[in-house]
This record gives sequence, structure tokens and C-alpha cells, in this order.
Amino acid sequence: MKQHELITKITTLLLQASNEVKDNGKLKLYDINIISEDVLIPILNITFDTQLINLNTEKANYPGIDLATDEHITIGCTKTNKIAFQITSINNIEKIKKTLEEYVKGKFYEKFDEIYIYNLIEKQNSYQNASIKEVAKIVDGKFEFDLNKNVIDRVDIAKKIKTLKPITKIEKICKLLEDQYVYKKHSLLSLEIWESDGRLGYGFSNLINSIDSTTYKTLISEGISNEAKDLLQLLLSKYSTTFSQNYENEKKDKFKNLGFNTYMKAGFNQALNSFLVIKDEINSSLDKEAFAITLKNSFKDFNEKINESDFPLINESNNHPAIKFIKETITKIFLLSGINEDIMDLFVKDFNLNIPKCIVNTFGHDNFLKHIDDTKGKWIRENEKNLLIYMKNLAKLGFVEGEELKYQDTFGTWQDIRGYGLIDEDTNDKSEKNQYYYSKSVKELKELKEIEKFESNLNKVDTLIEEYFDSYKNSNEGYLNNILFLIADFGKGKTSFLHNLASKLAQQYLKTHEGLFPVYINLNEYDKYANSTSLGALAKYLSFRFQIDIKDDYFKKKNYFFLVDSLDECGELSETNIDKVIKDIKEIQNIDSINQRLNRIIIASRPIAKGLKEQITKYKPYKIEIKESKINESKSKEYTSNYISVYGFKKEQFDNYIEFALNNYLALNLKNEKDFSGFSNKIFTRITKRNKIDLYKELYNKVLKESELKRPIFAYMIYKLIISNSNFIDFGKVGVYISFLNQLTRDAKHKDDCKSVCLEDEFVYRNILHASALLWQYKRQSGEQTSLTKADICRTIEGKEIDRDDRKVLNDFKDIESVHFLSHSYLGEKENTLHFQHQSFAEILLAEYYLKVIIKYAIEESTDVEEARIRLSIGLPTDQTIDFLKGLLVLLKECALGDSNDKSVFAKRELLIPLLSSMAINKHNKKLYSTRLNTKWFEKYEDEIFSKNKLNDDIINDFPITQKEINKIEILCKKILESSKVYMLDEPSNHTILFKNELMSIHKFKRNFNEIDKWLALIAGNIIVNEIENKKFFNYNLDATYLFELIRNWNYNYGTVPYWGRELFVGINMENNVFDLVYNNLNLIHLNFSYSYFKRLVINDSNLIQCDFSNSIFEYFNIFYSGIRGLKFNNVDIKGLLYDDSLFNSSLNRYEGRFSLTFCDISQGILFPQKLNNFLKGKKTGRINYSPDYASINYEFGDSMKDSLLSLSGIFKQILKMGESTNFIISSFRFEKPTNNKKENILEKIFIKMIYDLEKEIINEN
Repeated sequence: MKQHELITKITTLLLQASNEVKDNGKLKLYDINIISEDVLIPILNITFDTQLINLNTEKANYPGIDLATDEHITIGCTKTNKIAFQITSINNIEKIKKTLEEYVKGKFYEKFDEIYIYNLIEKQNSYQNASIKEVAKIVDGKFEFDLNKNVIDRVDIAKKIKTLKPITKIEKICKLLEDQYVYKKHSLLSLEIWESDGRLGYGFSNLINSIDSTTYKTLISEGISNEAKDLLQLLLSKYSTTFSQNYENEKKDKFKNLGFNTYMKAGFNQALNSFLVIKDEINSSLDKEAFAITLKNSFKDFNEKINESDFPLINESNNHPAIKFIKETITKIFLLSGINEDIMDLFVKDFNLNIPKCIVNTFGHDNFLKHIDDTKGKWIRENEKNLLIYMKNLAKLGFVEGEELKYQDTFGTWQDIRGYGLIDEDTNDKSEKNQYYYSKSVKELKELKEIEKFESNLNKVDTLIEEYFDSYKNSNEGYLNNILFLIADFGKGKTSFLHNLASKLAQQYLKTHEGLFPVYINLNEYDKYANSTSLGALAKYLSFRFQIDIKDDYFKKKNYFFLVDSLDECGELSETNIDKVIKDIKEIQNIDSINQRLNRIIIASRPIAKGLKEQITKYKPYKIEIKESKINESKSKEYTSNYISVYGFKKEQFDNYIEFALNNYLALNLKNEKDFSGFSNKIFTRITKRNKIDLYKELYNKVLKESELKRPIFAYMIYKLIISNSNFIDFGKVGVYISFLNQLTRDAKHKDDCKSVCLEDEFVYRNILHASALLWQYKRQSGEQTSLTKADICRTIEGKEIDRDDRKVLNDFKDIESVHFLSHSYLGEKENTLHFQHQSFAEILLAEYYLKVIIKYAIEESTDVEEARIRLSIGLPTDQTIDFLKGLLVLLKECALGDSNDKSVFAKRELLIPLLSSMAINKHNKKLYSTRLNTKWFEKYEDEIFSKNKLNDDIINDFPITQKEINKIEILCKKILESSKVYMLDEPSNHTILFKNELMSIHKFKRNFNEIDKWLALIAGNIIVNEIENKKFFNYNLDATYLFELIRNWNYNYGTVPYWGRELFVGINMENNVFDLVYNNLNLIHLNFSYSYFKRLVINDSNLIQCDFSNSIFEYFNIFYSGIRGLKFNNVDIKGLLYDDSLFNSSLNRYEGRFSLTFCDISQGILFPQKLNNFLKGKKTGRINYSPDYASINYEFGDSMKDSLLSLSGIFKQILKMGESTNFIISSFRFEKPTNNKKENILEKIFIKMIYDLEKEIINEN
């Protein structure tokens, strides 16, 4: 039936339109969605019997609506349906809700009968009840809206078209779709060539099928010989003849379709001619039937995997898409026929040499010149091609040659800027700040099903990007002042996402010569392109790297998407420098601010402590409306500012990534599960039996926590450890780190060397890697780019300049110059410089370096503590490096103090042996070579382990770090903290006042005065010594002034102590303190001072929010004018005389009493009641006596006030234990009554119950 044929064709064309939206992205300067709006107008007019106009182009006062019935047409007309449409490619419920909110806000339901939301790709299959209720609440009965009826896609449109009468309406719709989506095709040996909107497109799928068919038929029906040379000549002759026959029908117009048919004829002719040159060199025979089947399978695979972007439209004889396709197809046939590479190389050489002349001859000389002149503006330029090919190739995943990894879609969320910088680590879960901003975070979810449920609501980052730019597309200034920020901490896949996006856009552009033009740059090489005089670093990058002058009219008119990676690696991370770099990047928007307003910029970065948050706010962040509460109904709408936070791998993606990689590894290396043991065998057995690997479930909270499992870098490490048969499963995150490094050094090979790396080489290579990481850290801290040279690595190893000539240096260190992994693996090489392929590799290695320094200078017989400090003072490491170091220290302690007969202790020691062995090797380890480790331990076993190239049980059981060495580490850490010298990473200048350089200037004092050596010592001391259950603390025997000075100096230079330092102040002992310690303006947020004894300590004008003083004793401890919200005093004791003349009558008059919280905020605007404070300090007099006796609590205070009161429960309990009554405490707080019908303040009820419960606790304890 005709109607059936029409509907089938319409359904197919609608599907094609949907796929173009999905795959093609953007076209020219306009979003493909916008183009689709205009295409849909006549189709929707017929389908819905209306007269639509595009409101985006004709009217600007209809937010949330793209198409709608023209009001002027509908006046007085009752037949035309008044309908509004939102056209989108986003299918989540948030987009629907946002559209309806705008629709309601504009009261458009008064102008239109219905609103439809048309999804260009596909709508959701169903909606949750919660979503249906949210939509109903927005609509509020003002008009009818059914999610299942009013949200539509191509399937719904096709169903509605099917019911149209008369059939001429269906025919008209079919014609409209054909005009738009059916291209004019021409058959040249079934080569697909089409024109659309004046542009040439081409595809090879049909051509491959035709060659396949011709090949099989020729070999089976005409092949009379089994000689390879005869069969191949027969095939090439057939191709040339067949195409020549088609060409005769087209040759009257040699210039048609950019001369494609002429190039094809020339290519086939030259292939035959070049074959004749090598024919006599071929002596093999073939089974023609088997060969035919082999070719058929190969062509099928070729057709499935071919990507037309591999054949860009380039006007070069050897690289014209037609010529390149023919050459690759013929060489593929030769390869399958068994022709050796030398003969194939001769063919290619002859083909490349003669094809230019063959093309000219096929055109005719004059015609060829005309062809070149006529088409010169239609080809992709050479420099343009080079850039696009480079961008396209960025999609390859893997760090070493031959790795085949599969890209997983990147998911994320909009993150409120108020939550910027929060650490996505399970160790930080107890932060109430985290809980405030991440109330729905996966970190609060304990079960795998809950994780999956949370992850099901995540959005693809691609979708979020489109949401962002879509929200600003109607802005008068376009995107001139827009920068979208993509933020995530280490290993979440930021770079992989940007690489993949750049590759997709490049492939699209290579196919169509239109769309978004991608430019990816990594700012770890920013210094090469900084200080450009015109249009900033991006213009200089394009000029230097690809010889592209963006000011050229040809390039100026393109629609760019600038993908800027690694802002955190741009050099110095000061507020000033970050602002300078971003301004430099944004300078590209001045290319043509009149006509080019839709160029896009996205910047990816790890969180940066200072400066980045302000930049995100400055460059038009994504706005999300704050849902109004009933209390604030009268207020105007408020919006949050947001950036994109990358989530990392979802649960199923973690498994999919590793499963794909393992399957490929088995296939490429011809291995099976029997080649592996232990955990690796278990996983490979599941794979070979085609069972789910369920690796996420296997590792969850046993080896890695949720926040680690979502990081692609950890998935990669797990994959590498599985294929290496590594025993890591029982040792947690640190086991993964060290096992990975052990494998990294084991994989290292010399260039062109196929032999395995011996055990001694592994230890030496580790020393080279540590030196590389040390140099990386220096450059990073100094504000330089983190690219390295091999000569500088050699200088770092030697600890001196050696020679300024790099060539002479490398000549002295030939073994380093030739190490494979330094140039092709985890350290990538580009333009004679090296860079870590992933920053995490450098961070892990740097943590090992720190551990080596601590061990070396602790256990050697005669070492200088100042030398240890110098080795540690290499600048402020990243948070991840500190985390890695903490894990290493915990492992070291477990290995040193664990039972040798415990199998898990043995396995942990085995992990650390390579690191300790590298310290006992002098080669490339001049500064950290340990004579003690070598003579007392390593040399006893080295002959045997090196001869067998394997560690034995004896060297593992004789673990060289024992309780004695642990004690020495404690002593070293204490000495470092007590040292009075100051070290700064800078290049000072000397100046003369009198006559001999009496004055020294330092360029960056504030940034470089971080005392990182002392912080590292404090970390090591706490982890090595602390045992809370035994009340044993590193800080106990340390003068508290060192600790408070460390905090104060950090506050001055950097602000709040970072999360990794929050647990380092437990167990302070000031019991014997005889001096008054007074500190002003300290920032002690989140610090843990529990299990401490504080005596004669005064803190003024400071921030103690979320501090923990639990299980502590206080003797003359006063806090003045400070914030104490969330401060904990659980199980504390207050000592000291009620009145001490020597303290309270001193001229300084520092103390209010034995303990006081004078004029301190327990919540915003709420002071700790004076009545309670007077009781605690033991008197009513003092410096401040005008604060109220009670605290007034408004009924509107919510959870934050409740948390503040609960956190003070320890103080309330202490007051009760000291003899006061519950009523005394309760009367110190007055709770306002609600204005509604509720008779009590819920917060008051909770508070009173808490006080009475504390009283019961005291009774039970007694």
C-alpha cells in the first residue's frame, strides 16, 4: 500500500534526523537544534493543523518556548490550534520542569491551548512518581500537561502522521523530509557521493561492498590459477575495467563532485600499473576459494570499522580520499595474500611516485589546472588537516604501546559554587560542611544498590555542556564573556573526556567540513605560548603548533570550541597568575567580537585552593533557581552559580572498562585463565566463561572505597595489576599504589631490547623514577611547567649541575638516556621533553621519595637533621601525594610491628621490599643511598636474589624496619619540628648596604614559606607513633608552641589547614607548661585536639568551628571573641583553682578564669550564654560582662542550630558534673515560640531531652 510505504520512509527519515542530532553535534555557527526547529515547522504545521513560527528568531519574549502558533493568524480564527513547542535534545526531567516553570511564569497557558516538549533524539520511556508529582505541582491545574502525552519524540510524530487524512498530507510530509535528508547520490562503482547545502560528502561503505562482491565473483568464476601474482593481477584488472566502464558514463564532466570519479579511475589504473612492477617478485601460491572467503571476512570487518574521517578531503595526490582509500584497500588485499613487507613497500613506493602524473594524465593537463583552480577554496587546507588529525587521534586511550582501552561516557553534576573545593574522599565524610552541600552524595550511601540508584540520576557531561551554552545562546553578547569550568580532583577522567570530545568534533568536521572546530590545549605547556602580543596563548598555540593564523579570514569564520585542560598545571597557582592565565585564554574571543560571538571555551582543572572559585563566578557560571520555601514566598527568585563536577566511573562503567581491557589482553597475547593464579585467575575465569566480573563489588570497601572506585586511574591500575598476576587484593588502596609502581619498574625496558628487566634493574629504575618525580615537584612548585628533560633528571640524580651542555650530560648517563619507559610509557616524550602521562604517577612516586628520606635520615648512624629537612623541602605537594604518603607510612608501621608468622604481614612486607631495596642500591641514588640498609640487610641476600632474579622468603622475613627503626623515625620527626632554621624554595638575591652583601631579598616569601618538611615530619610522627586505644601520642612529648606556630604560619600564608592536617594535633600535652601562651586570629577550623591537656592557653579572635576537644583536660583555658560553632567538648575535665592571684591579677590580665568561652558564637548571631560561662570560669567578673545571661533561639533556626547545641553536650555534661542543675542550663536558653498553630519549638524539645539524658548518663556512671 502506498500509505504504508510513505509511513515506512517517513519513519526512516525521522530516525535519520534523530541520529544526525545525536552524532553530528553542531553545524556552522548555529546549533543543529536551531536548524531542526525550522525544519520541523512545516511538518508540525501539517501534523497538528496549526501555523507555527520560530519564536527564537522572530520574538524574544517567550522563554521556554521555541515554536508557537502565530498570535496574529489565530485572532478570530477558531480552526487553527494554538500550540506551543519546546524543541530540545535533552531528555531529563529537569529540562521538562525548567520549561514548564518558564511557561507558567510567563502565563503562556493563557495564549496557547497546549504545550508539547519535542525531543529531537528520544524521550524517556517512563517517569518516576516523584517526577509526575513535581510536574503536577508546577502546572498547578492551570492547564493540562501529561508527561506521557505532551512529551513527544519522532515515534509519537510518526504515529500521529499515520492517522492524517487525506493521504496528500502524508505525501507532503514525506517530500519535506526527503528534501532535507535524502542527498543527491551518484554511483561510481558504488562510491557514495552526495551534495547537501552546497557541500560535498562521500562514503565508502557501498564501494567496499562492491569491491567485495567483485572480488569474490572474480576469484570463484574467473580465477584459473592458484598463483598469487596471477590472482592479484586478475583482481586489479577487474577493478580497473569495472570502474572504467562506469567512468565512461561520467567522463563528459571530469570536474563533477570535485573530480572524484577521475581520481578513482586514476587510482585503480595506477594500482594495476604499480602491481606489474612487483609481480615477478611474487612466488607464492593461494587456495583461491579460501582466499576469497578470507577477503570477504576482511571486507566485512573493514566496512564495519571504516571511518570516513580517516580520509579527509585534501587536495594532495597521495592523500586525496579516493586515492588514499584505493591504496589502503589494495595493500590490505596484498597483506592477506601473504606478500612480504619488502615487496609491499616497493608497490607503495611506485604508487606514490607515479600517482601524481597518472592523475594529471587522467584529467588532461589543462583540465587538471582548471580543476585545481576551480576547487582551491573547497578543500581542507594542509595546516587545517594537521590540526584535525591531531585532535582526532587524541581519543586513543592507554599509556603504553599496544594497550587497547575503551572510552566510557563521562558523567557529572552541576555543583553549587558554595561547595567548591570539598574533598571527594571517604576519609572526609564526617565534615558537616560536606554533609550540607552533599546531602545526596554517594559518600552517604552504604549499599551498592543505593550507589546504583544515585548514579542512575547522573547526566552525561556532554549534556551538561549543551545545557550551559543553551542557557546563554540568546544573550546579546553570545559567549564572548562565557567560560565553562569542568572541575574534578585527581584521576576522574577530565583529560580523557576532553580528548574524546575533541576527537568526536574533529571526526565530524573531517567528514562534513563544517560544525564546531575543536582546539585542545594542555596548559602543562602554557609557558611556550604565554605572552602573546595578539589574541593570547590560544592564537600563539595555533600558530606555533599548526601554522594556523587565526586572524586569516578563512580560519576566523570558523565556529571554535576551545578545550583547555589542566589549569592546575599552568605554573604558579597564585590568585594573580590564575587570573592572568585565564585572561590570556579568553583573549581569543576578541578575534571578531562583532560576527564571531558563539565560540566556546571550557577549562578543566583540579580544584585550586585560592583564585579559581572567584574565576568561576566571574565568567558566567550556570544558574539554577533555588526552590522557594514557604517562608520566602514573597521574595524574588534566587539562583545558585554552578560549574560542572565530573563524577568519574559509574559502577557498571568500572567493570565494563576493565572487562574490555582484559578481553583484549587475552586476545592479543594468546593467553587464557590457566596462565594466571590467585585473584587474577579468578577474574579471568569469569571472563572466559562469559560471566559478569563483578569487580566493583569484589573491591568495594575491601580494597578501594567508593570515592576511589569511581576514578578511572584506579581502574587502569587494577587492570595492570590483574594482568601482572599481582597480589594486591588484601592490602587496600596502598597495596594498589605500591603494586602498580612495582609493576611499572618491572615493565621498563631499554629501547629496541626484548629481554626482560632483571631485579637489579627494577631497583635502579625506581631510583630514576623518584628523581623524575622530585624534579617534577620542583618545577611545579617553582611555577614552571612540569615538563622534564633527561639531562635535568641526570642532574637531579647527581645532585649538581654536571655540565650546562645537555648532550655532554647524557653522554655520561647513557643508560638513563636509553631507558624505554622514560620516553614511551608512563613518562611520555614530546619535542625532546618528558612529561608524566598522568599526574598521579608523579604523585605516587613523590610520596615514595618522601618515605625514603624519612627512613634514610632516621636509621643511618650519623646523619644531619638539617640535611633531611633540605631533602623534604621541595615545595608544597598535592593533597594526593600526602594521602599516598600516609598510606605508605601506615603500611610501613604494620610491616615493622606485625607478626612475621602472619601471612598478611608477609605479603605486605613483600610489597615494600622493592622500595627498600632501591635504597640499598647506590646506582642513581647518590643522596638517598642507605649504607645501613645495604650492610645490615640487603648485601646478605643480593647475590641469591639477583642470580635467581626473584625475591626469596628470607629477605622478606628479615624485614629491615623494626620497632627500633620506628623509634628512630619518631626521634627524627621530633628533631625536625624543633629545628629553628627556615628553608624556602626560591632563588634569593644579595644586596650590599655596607660592603659585603649584608641584605638578602626573596621574591616569593609568602608563597614559599610553607615549612612542608615540618608538616611531613608531623604526619610521619603521628602515623608511626599514635595509638589512641593505648593513649600513646607523638605530640605528647613535643612542645606545644611548635605546633601552634606551625598552624599560625600556615594560616598566614595559606589560610585554613588542609584536610590532611586536621588529625595531626591529637594528644598535645601542656600539663607542665609554666608560661602563658596567647594566640590571636588563628584559623583552627576542623582541627582535632582531642586527648590533650591544655594549660595556660588563651585564644583570641579566632575561628574554632568544628574543632574537636573531646577527652581533653583544661586548666586555665580561655577563648575570647571567637566562633565555636560545632566545637566538641565530649568527656572533658576542667581543673584549676577558682581564683589564682598569680594569674588573674597579673598586669596582662589575660585570664577570665579557669575555663571560659567568652563572647563566642555558637551559631550565627548567638553567643554562648554568660550565665554558663561565669559558672565555668568560676566568677561573675571579667573583661566582658555585658553579654546576655541567656541565648535567644529563633524558631526558624534549623539543623545548623541543632548541631551546634548537640556539639556542646560535653560542656553541658561537665556543668552538671560540677554540681549545677538541669534547670540552670535549660534556663540559659530561650526558645521563641512558632507563630503558627504549633505549641512548641521542636528545637527546644530536642534540647531539653538532651540535657535530661545527660543527667541520666551521669547518674548511671556514678
